[in-house]
Formats: sequence, C-alpha cells, structure tokens
Amino acid sequence: MEKSDKTSQARFQFTGYLIDQCSINLTGKPLGDEMEFGIDPTGEFDKEQKLFTLTMLVAVSDKERNLDLSLRIRGFFNYEATDMNELRTFIGISAPALLFPYIRAYVSNITALSGMQPIIMPTLNMVAVGEELVSQLDLS
Repeated sequence: MEKSDKTSQARFQFTGYLIDQCSINLTGKPLGDEMEFGIDPTGEFDKEQKLFTLTMLVAVSDKERNLDLSLRIRGFFNYEATDMNELRTFIGISAPALLFPYIRAYVSNITALSGMQPIIMPTLNMVAVGEELVSQLDLS
C-alpha cells in the first residue's frame, strides 16, 4: 500500500480510560418503560505534560427508581495543539464522543451481569455535554 501524504497523526489522542467508581441499586421490581440518563462532565489540564483528563459522572435510572446506577469514568488524552480554538474543538466534541461508547458498553454489561434485562443506552448527542465542559475550562 502506498503512503498517503493526506494523513497525519492526530494532534489530540485518546490514550485510555478508567471507570473508578460505580454504584448500582436495584429494588427487584420491574423497570419502568422510560429510562433517564444524565452526564456531568469536568476536565483538568496538565499543561506541562500536555495531558487532558475528562471526567464524566453518569447517572442512569428509570422513572420509578427501581434502578439507580451511577459511575465515574475518566478519559485520558495527549495533545500537541497550542491553538486554544483547535483544542476547544477536540475537548468539546471529540473527547466526550470518544468516551461515550465505553459508557454504553459498561452500563449494558453491568446491568446484564446483575441478572436483569441489560440497559442499552441510546446513542446520545454529546454536543451539550461538550459545550458544558468547554464553558467550565480556562482555555486561554
């Protein structure tokens, strides 16, 4: 295969994740038909090392509160970008979108392993999560 001049290594790279907290409470009663999902993002820079950590607190429940699941996931990223507008795009759009599939898989697996019907989170638009994250950060 011939090398293309149109590709280059990304200036913002996902290096891994860690789910460091999880709590699940079940009443044993059937779950309600409507599920509620919440995501609360925060971010932290290590500007010397050019590292960014995205932390997302995730809540999943049914309206009847027969299921309450919460977890904290941390995503780790390297960046080379020095232009804050470029970095803002990566952090506000790419970082939440890269972590979300891991959240979906974890919620599905932990609920299935709990002996209940697995919760399959819908694909969520992460734009609002990214906007909230960017509004909290000092990108100057």
